[in-house]
Amino acid sequence: MADPNIASVDLLVSFVMVSGLDAVQASLDDLLDRGGRIRMLTSDYLGITEKRALGLLLARCHEYGDRFRVRVYRAGSESFHPKAYMLWGTTGVGNALSFVGSANLSRPGLRTGVEWTTTVRDPTALATMRDAFEQLWLDDRSEPLTQALLDDYLEAPRALGQELVPIAPPTQPVAPTAVQGEALDALAATRAAGFGAGLVVMATGLGKSWLAAFDSTRPEFARVLFIAHREEILNQTRDVFRRIQPDARIGLIKGPRLDLDADIVLASVQTLAERLDQVPPDRFDYVVVDEFHHAAAGTYRRVIDHVRPKFLLGLTATPERTDNADLLVLCEDNLVFECGLADGIADDLLVPFEYFGVPDAVDFRPLPWRNSRFDPAAMEHAIVTQERIAAAFDAWAAHSGDRTLAFCVSQRHADVMAQAFQDRGVRAVAVHAGDGSAPRHASLDAFARGDLDVIFSVDLFNEGLDVPAIDTILLLRPTASPVVFLQQLGRGLRRSEGKTHVTAIDFVGNHRSFLTTAKLLAGLAARGGQEGESDGTVTNSELRRMLTDGFTLPPGCKVHYELTAVETLLDLLPSGSGSRLESFVQAWVEERGVRPTAVQTFRAGFNPAAAPGTWFAFLDEGGHLADDEARTVRRHGALLAEVAGMSINKSYKLVALRALLRGGWLASPAPAAELAATSRWLVLRDPRLVADVVSATTPDPSAMTLAQWESYWRKWPLAHLAKGGFFRLSDATFGLVNPASPEDAPKLTALIDELLDWRLTRYLGRVAPGAGAGANAGMILTVSHTDGKPILRFDRASMPDLPVGRGVPVDIGGRTIDMDFMKIAVNVAREAPGGPNILADVLRGWFGPDAGRPGTWHQVRLTPGPPWRLDPVRRATDGEDPGAAGGEGGVHGSAYPDGATRSSSAHD
Repeated sequence: MADPNIASVDLLVSFVMVSGLDAVQASLDDLLDRGGRIRMLTSDYLGITEKRALGLLLARCHEYGDRFRVRVYRAGSESFHPKAYMLWGTTGVGNALSFVGSANLSRPGLRTGVEWTTTVRDPTALATMRDAFEQLWLDDRSEPLTQALLDDYLEAPRALGQELVPIAPPTQPVAPTAVQGEALDALAATRAAGFGAGLVVMATGLGKSWLAAFDSTRPEFARVLFIAHREEILNQTRDVFRRIQPDARIGLIKGPRLDLDADIVLASVQTLAERLDQVPPDRFDYVVVDEFHHAAAGTYRRVIDHVRPKFLLGLTATPERTDNADLLVLCEDNLVFECGLADGIADDLLVPFEYFGVPDAVDFRPLPWRNSRFDPAAMEHAIVTQERIAAAFDAWAAHSGDRTLAFCVSQRHADVMAQAFQDRGVRAVAVHAGDGSAPRHASLDAFARGDLDVIFSVDLFNEGLDVPAIDTILLLRPTASPVVFLQQLGRGLRRSEGKTHVTAIDFVGNHRSFLTTAKLLAGLAARGGQEGESDGTVTNSELRRMLTDGFTLPPGCKVHYELTAVETLLDLLPSGSGSRLESFVQAWVEERGVRPTAVQTFRAGFNPAAAPGTWFAFLDEGGHLADDEARTVRRHGALLAEVAGMSINKSYKLVALRALLRGGWLASPAPAAELAATSRWLVLRDPRLVADVVSATTPDPSAMTLAQWESYWRKWPLAHLAKGGFFRLSDATFGLVNPASPEDAPKLTALIDELLDWRLTRYLGRVAPGAGAGANAGMILTVSHTDGKPILRFDRASMPDLPVGRGVPVDIGGRTIDMDFMKIAVNVAREAPGGPNILADVLRGWFGPDAGRPGTWHQVRLTPGPPWRLDPVRRATDGEDPGAAGGEGGVHGSAYPDGATRSSSAHD
């Protein structure tokens, strides 16, 4: 069916098995990809057709609409044994053929069994066959395949089927891998601890979609919603869920489809956001968000704020905490489980990589750059040159293996590259979604067999491709997104017989965006080359050192930058002069094309409260806000300053404001009872927030009636918020004294949400360390600064189990260090009695030369022993200056020595 002259196919088979669909699916998909049509008529004769096969066919019907239609002949007691595969050309019977014989649509029928099949080309015979098929297709006993038919379908016991038709041997039972099993245990533990959301980090190739499908089978999750941003992910996920839950009804929210009645609903985030008013908030028990993309942050937020599942699971392959910050806060700042790329390689779950950074002759500096990407037309014009083509071929010839997947800038670029490689004697094709593409599935089959050397694509295979034999990734397009880079590299990380590693060939240009990949690789070095915990963030000085001295990577991995590429990257690194915070934000914008959020800045080791003025005023002054953001900040600057700077001693105010935003109540007051109920729902999903509420008078918040909760909530956060002059509490409502206009409300909501993300993340890290069930248990100590050196501070009253006294043995990176735990701080650490104090060296080694200085926010985790163990919680980037790094009060935080802040009430 790869023949472009084939326009449509009619299949008439009495029995359909999953194994048969697997055998022909690639050919059918190639026909559909180029606009062809398929009709299939099968039957319920003796119940031999597999119900799961019908489910897979129904999914294809939903995906392709009128171009893929299936009917089921209700045979009853009538024998129904036809087997005909009819391929029709663009001119009808004139260029058609048919295969007729004894082969059903099963693996034995098509490949392994003894079957007789003949080819029919005679136009008269073909016309007769076509008429006969039409008669059966239109017969009253031929019913369209629907969900109702599938639900009612009765599959015969396998023993009966085996007497009548060869059945493919059963495949290996679908079961979680070892790492998926660990993640499932961690998810169960986090739910048992009371969490209603969590984030799982798993490298590409370890089966994130499979993990979600396995976890969704728990009996309490009867209704499942899986959200993704690309159709390819939805299609792949549909097949995964069908494998694990063959009897489940699977529906779509995509384009005009809104299948809310299905057991498992797969949704495009864009379509779902547009149709939220048709989705009851409590419709789903289990919601999965796959690979959050920052470009659609507002869309994801709207969707997640709308739904109220029993559990929300976020999935990502990106290990770096700063990039994950936005997704992590949507998952209630609960990192449940992590097995990133470095972990997967170290555990032999993925093959190592060897990376070659090749200098790019293209001058990227004049190309327009916005929203993390170059202007597509300008980039194509700059890259599709004979010089660049020759450089790409030379780099590939020097480093490639047997099967190369190449990522291009555009469809034209892919076509040009494929032709250029063919002209040089390489078996290469271009596969993309445009005209002139080679057949996708037939090309992949040839690629897997070793009949093709290179496939050039654009972004068609970023996700959802499973060809373990790929051993070379050729990156011919700039990639400023860590997510996209890991997805593309991940195409080659799967293990395969005889495969020792994957080679990545990457072009390094003269634009700050090219630092993103270098920092990601350096972050993997930080994860793979040191003991203890690291979030993979590196400082600019660390990157500079690695580029000069080499990378310490996970076992078997190597990074080779050609000298010219190293010089280019070193020139791109900031010099460190000027305001550190301003330099950090500017570098972020230049590398990614968008500004960092407050929580991303905080995760990078800086305190947004330390910005001159306020966070948003600082961004506005630097020209980093979008026009609508800047207008909103100027109109509502005082309110935003209040949210950023109000003193808090508990989470109440932050939760109350979060509930206000979830209800869309900035333009009009919220019913106080409804606001309190939403706040209660938010609190009960997070044991850290529950702990804030528990007291002698409220020992069990979950046992409080709604009326009791409303009274409690009105008395504490709502009443205290109303004292500030920006909010008003009446007998029935709570809202802004000066409600936002309908025009301003959406953007103002997003800006306040950003501040709440940061403040809740900071608060939860301060009062409830190690909350995620998958995180290491322990106590969080803050890095402070005194007498020119970093020390560790803590609040012993909130952590009574902290060690006391001098010379407490603590494991730091495999070394036993004696530390002095005094009343409020640790200021001495010695490797031997009477030896030098090495505490400052340890902390600066983790967080850089500015460890603990004002304007930074660095923490360590102390895990109980014996022996006790100390690890960094977050690493700094080369960051900024200013301001106090104290507690939660005030825009410039009036910090006390113990980290507390002044507060008017213990219940603020």
